[in-house]
Amino acid sequence: MIELLVVVSIIALLIAILLPSLTRARQVAQQTVCLANMRQVGVGYALYANANKTQLPWGYWYNNVANTHIEFDDLLFPYLGQQLTYQQQIGTDLRSVISGKSVFECPADKRGMGRTYSMARTADFSVGQSYGVATSSYLSANPPSPRYITELRRPADLMILLERPSQYNRLGDDNTSVTDSPDQITIYVPWLHDPQLNFLFVDGHAAGMSPTDNIGNGTTAFPRGMWTRDPND
Repeated sequence: MIELLVVVSIIALLIAILLPSLTRARQVAQQTVCLANMRQVGVGYALYANANKTQLPWGYWYNNVANTHIEFDDLLFPYLGQQLTYQQQIGTDLRSVISGKSVFECPADKRGMGRTYSMARTADFSVGQSYGVATSSYLSANPPSPRYITELRRPADLMILLERPSQYNRLGDDNTSVTDSPDQITIYVPWLHDPQLNFLFVDGHAAGMSPTDNIGNGTTAFPRGMWTRDPND
């Protein structure tokens, strides 16, 4: 009986020692897959720009006249091996039409919404300007102004996509398809890869970092640095 208790105690001790390591290993694996997903989306951006005279996808366009919603994931899917009909493209939920796991969803994101990622818009509505890569158009019959990859002067330091596991971030929907500041993403705690989130840059590389890093001479409410197109930020 004493021997059995000793064995049980040893097993319990080993579990207590190994469990944190196994948990951490799983987290690292999820972040690695997430970074690979982002790099694949980066290839989609490059293919889209090549096919559209260097123009990048917009963040979203809600045409209230035609009642259509077209977001960046709608535009990128054909370049990532997933063809969409026009009716699917203009809707607000692609989860039922995508075969397999969505490349826009991080494996650490357990919401089941099909999309974890959001484009960096970095808009300052007090002056009506967007300083990031993403453009958007809401309640308008006209599509967003184009952004061309050839006009972006520091692609290795300019962020285009980030993780935003909001309850509203859903594959094919315009809600939270763009993000303007770290303040909009740091509220979702714990972060998916705590103490980091993943980011994709215009040159196609992806990296994990704290969302409050690399904001240049800005703030977490009005970031600069990797969030804006201005090379002096």
